[in-house]
Amino acid sequence: MNLRERLLFSMTNSDLEGWNALKELISRAICTTDGCEIWASKILDADYPSAKLCGEGLRYFDSGLLKEKPVRKKKTKVSLSGDDDLSPLERFHQSPLSVVKGVGPKIEESLKAAGIATLGDLMAFYPRDYLDLRTPIPVAQLADGEFSLIHVTLTKVMAARGRCFAEATDGSGTVRLSWFHAWPGIAAVIKKGAAFWFWGRPTLRGKEFTLSHPGFSLERPREIQVIYSKIQGVGEKTFTNIMENALALLPEEYADPLPRSIIERHEFPSWHKARKLAHRPHSELCGEDLELLLQRKHSAFIRIAYEELFFLQLALSMRQNQSRATGACRILREHHRDILSVFPFPLTAGQQQAVEEMLTDMESGIPMNRLLQGDVGSGKTAVAFILAAHIMLTGRQVACMAPTTILAQQQFITMSQWAKKLGMKSALLTSELTSGERESLLAMLESGHINLLVGTHALIQDRVRFDDLGLVIIDEQHRFGVAQRARLREKGDLPHLVVMTATPIPRTLALTAYGDLDQSIIHGMPPGRTPPFTSICSKQPEKKKVISRLDTFLSQGEKGFVVVPLIDKSEETGRTDLETVLEYLHENMKEARIAALHGRMDSTRKDEIIQDFRLGKTNLLVTTTVIEVGMDIPDASNMIIMEADRFGLAQLHQLRGRVGRRADLTARCTLFTSRRPSPEGKERLELLANNHDGFMLAEEDLRMRGPGEMIGTRQSGDLGLKSGSMLLGRALLAWLLKARADARTILDEDPGLSRPEHEPAKKIAMAINQDLLIGEAAG
Repeated sequence: MNLRERLLFSMTNSDLEGWNALKELISRAICTTDGCEIWASKILDADYPSAKLCGEGLRYFDSGLLKEKPVRKKKTKVSLSGDDDLSPLERFHQSPLSVVKGVGPKIEESLKAAGIATLGDLMAFYPRDYLDLRTPIPVAQLADGEFSLIHVTLTKVMAARGRCFAEATDGSGTVRLSWFHAWPGIAAVIKKGAAFWFWGRPTLRGKEFTLSHPGFSLERPREIQVIYSKIQGVGEKTFTNIMENALALLPEEYADPLPRSIIERHEFPSWHKARKLAHRPHSELCGEDLELLLQRKHSAFIRIAYEELFFLQLALSMRQNQSRATGACRILREHHRDILSVFPFPLTAGQQQAVEEMLTDMESGIPMNRLLQGDVGSGKTAVAFILAAHIMLTGRQVACMAPTTILAQQQFITMSQWAKKLGMKSALLTSELTSGERESLLAMLESGHINLLVGTHALIQDRVRFDDLGLVIIDEQHRFGVAQRARLREKGDLPHLVVMTATPIPRTLALTAYGDLDQSIIHGMPPGRTPPFTSICSKQPEKKKVISRLDTFLSQGEKGFVVVPLIDKSEETGRTDLETVLEYLHENMKEARIAALHGRMDSTRKDEIIQDFRLGKTNLLVTTTVIEVGMDIPDASNMIIMEADRFGLAQLHQLRGRVGRRADLTARCTLFTSRRPSPEGKERLELLANNHDGFMLAEEDLRMRGPGEMIGTRQSGDLGLKSGSMLLGRALLAWLLKARADARTILDEDPGLSRPEHEPAKKIAMAINQDLLIGEAAG
């Protein structure tokens, strides 16, 4: 049938196959007006026949506004072969959707809008559910909420005003059927006396079961039906057919990208079989395997997820191996006691262990690559300075890069005082310097007269040249990218690297984001430091009392923070913004000398406000989360966090870490809830109030939010993580560790990945490393 004949047929028939055939013709048709385009999108979105839409289509067709795309007499069979150097799998993954039968320009545009631009993207769009339509049961055996297939005869049908209700029986019992948003013409299909196969999850109401919007068919279904998430502009049946046609293009002959040793060790299916099982499980699949598919625990899904983890770990391990060239600066321990003498405090056991691990690296002659983690206030800066001092005492220079001017200034103030005691000269490079000051500083740096340079992103500029850079310290690594880290290291000859983060990272994410770095963790806190007393406040009268007590503490010479979630007023009822809080505090606090701080201020103004707060000119800072990381005001001992249940657990812990940094002051952190906190929000606050271990809280944050949300959309993409690895859920860490071990084993056996069986994996890993560097450079 041509397009007009199909429109006429679907106007008078409710045949689903005919409807899908019509949609396929429309996906390739030419619409010459916006109205016609809108009509076509409605047809493509509709899962059931619509006489009204077909009538509109006939009018468009007869008036010449809808034209059938001419069919070529002979269509060349789709081929994914080529003369390039791509392997069959690479060519398949990179092929555009236009090679798939059923994908016209409109559907291709809709799929691209959903993030599906290539066959590789399409294969990564996994089913959200599977329906087992192989084994029917009697109505008498229906169970509440359990998916079932039944064969019944309709005994009563009522259809009106877009709704349809029916009753049916198979002799063993009666079931009710309901459609609240029925398609036009349903009464012509669902007729009394007709026998249908229905499927769905029944709901027990009284003594009878009801199936709402069930699937149905005249013919007995005998397959496992795959359900995908809906894509705007692409009908469910249309997408299913597109996926079917794409699967037919899967290469039969290819080199599996996973080494055979790994496939055998983990008993994985082949690349081809894993995709087939995930997207089209065969009807002979046993019940146990189907249940594993439903739970995403089948070896097909595990293999798909493992691939992402393995290739990322292989890429990171390759990068790590490349950085292990010998010739790095070797430190001598003869000055160690002199270095420790600059501190007015002894090191904790955790600090000593971290120092020992890193000094051992720096004695080897191989460039150190370390991630230094520690909880808020654990003493990471002191550990980093010990490494810096050892390097400076060999005659080489140290660069310390922080993400903000505030953090750079704080690092400079602390480190320069210690460096001065050892006779070392320090300098601070930020955008605040005048051109004359900057040129003078850079000249001294290049001539070797500056031993320690602290700064912001300005350090990676081409004009910044070191005489002999021996160590790079990067503070708050999560705010810098791979490319920025590499650019700073390139300013020296094999300098050592230590990356610090004040945000405890769950082990899963640390191995993913920092897989090319060895890890050192500072456990424990300096002696005498008591964590802030943390409490939850929900009722308005209690909140007023807390603010009144804060006023009393300020009158006794203490300082405090009030953290608000928003700068501007929100249209959402009950939200807390900075201006409203400022107004209330000015009216109700007699002893407060209040200043406001937020991210829209320029750096000069921020610095002035923080300096006034540090000197005591102000004693209460009303601020957004701009203070989350790195701000060090030792005599600040009070904090109130407004709408605390709306913040993440790790973020709350970081905010709380801004108080309680002096052992002789009692610190308090009060968590104000929003008007209607969610159950998850309440759980986060309870966890924070009862725990002060940042690493434990980070793991809980990962448990509650999942790796996808915690990494974030952009970051997870930067790390090479797609939907596959997220399918592992709680098993992600276990498989990540296996992938890491497998990657290192492969590289130990074949450092250059020169064996033929490792060539596919090598190409993928090299592409990942290139993508990471390009992505970071662009971002």
